[in-house]
Amino acid sequence: LALTSRRWLRNVRFLHGCDPEFVASLILALRPTVFTPDDVILPGYRELFVIYRGVALFGGKLLQAGAAWGEDVLLECEALRSRSCAKALTYLETNSIGRERIFKIAERFPLSLQRLRRYVCFLALHRQIVMIAKIERKLREAIPEVSGVVQVL
Repeated sequence: LALTSRRWLRNVRFLHGCDPEFVASLILALRPTVFTPDDVILPGYRELFVIYRGVALFGGKLLQAGAAWGEDVLLECEALRSRSCAKALTYLETNSIGRERIFKIAERFPLSLQRLRRYVCFLALHRQIVMIAKIERKLREAIPEVSGVVQVL
């Protein structure tokens, strides 16, 4: 099972170091989905997608067989999730799984569940830092400076 999925497993960071039985259970729970050229996969799907065959565009990057997108499906906070859409450039065969199913499977594997939670914390912290930096940058641009001192409005 891991041999046939090896190509995409290395691209899903939250699975690195997880229990092999957990990974196998996750692979078996994947749901196949096919998209036609020009289909747009909206972020509302809230699933991890793995490309089996075809080409997609996601976040300005071309993704081919073995690529994955939607790792942030693990995040509960909607504001921290990517708002990028994926677009099928060719017929796109994918396998997908949702957040609830991932955590339901992980409940049977305590060490893998712990790793997932640690990854979620890391990802949430990273996304929050990026979000704060963007807000800070916008505030700096919006507040006029006078001779190096910020004017208080």
